[in-house]
Amino acid sequence: MNNAVISKNMILSASKQLVMEKGLYAINMRMVAERCGIAVGSVYNYFPSKTDLIAATVESVWQSIFH
Repeated sequence: MNNAVISKNMILSASKQLVMEKGLYAINMRMVAERCGIAVGSVYNYFPSKTDLIAATVESVWQSIFH
């Protein structure tokens, strides 16, 4: 893994892309980390659990729809 600086928005963006490709319940922390090119622990710094990641992803999609 590289030492790239990553933001919560970048992780959410990768998560949304994976949802579009594979579906909501196919998402896991490892896949999102791989898509971002970061360590799994970095994802956990922003989202303590898969449930938190999925909830934030869904919230982000809804925010996009209503804005």
